[in-house]
Amino acid sequence: MAALSQGANDGFACIDEFSGPAELAILIANLMRQGGIIESPEGLSISIYADADPGGDGVAVNVWSRACPAADVIGAVDDIATLVPRELWESGEDVTRTVEIVDTVLAHATRAIAAVRLLEREADRLFEPPAARPAARDDTRVGPLHKTTVVVWSRFPGEQVELEELAREATCGAAYCARYRSELVNDPERDPAWDRTDFFSEEEL
Repeated sequence: MAALSQGANDGFACIDEFSGPAELAILIANLMRQGGIIESPEGLSISIYADADPGGDGVAVNVWSRACPAADVIGAVDDIATLVPRELWESGEDVTRTVEIVDTVLAHATRAIAAVRLLEREADRLFEPPAARPAARDDTRVGPLHKTTVVVWSRFPGEQVELEELAREATCGAAYCARYRSELVNDPERDPAWDRTDFFSEEEL
């Protein structure tokens, strides 16, 4: 607070027993505009003003995020007379009293800043875009498979019955199996009979 103390000595009005929340808010606003004495954290705005409550003697501390409008916190200092001990109010140490009062108000602002940062992180977590799907790998091709060709002659359409029933008919003699051959195909995806099935996906293998 050395810079603040120097700033008060350089012509800023000090807080005394006749001052109210409006004077305190103006003092802090001037210190913030001065630059280098009080500065807002990156990405945040701070406003300190007299409480709008009629008859009130408090100061409102408002901190909000410029990147996340939902992160907006207002803290209130009820009575500036309670910000420093009574003996400091009665002393002639105007600069010391002013520094102490401003320091206390800024402590409220610091707590509000922490709350705003927490809200920013929570908003980032809730609205985080879904992770991008990993790029397709080059090794996802289906490996060698055995291709079995079966030719069955029957008096009924074969596709009207289950495969197991058609096989049973061919086995018991109600249908005739003319061809039953199996061959190894190294690259099934190039075979004319391949239907792009995902039955043999990497998870299944």
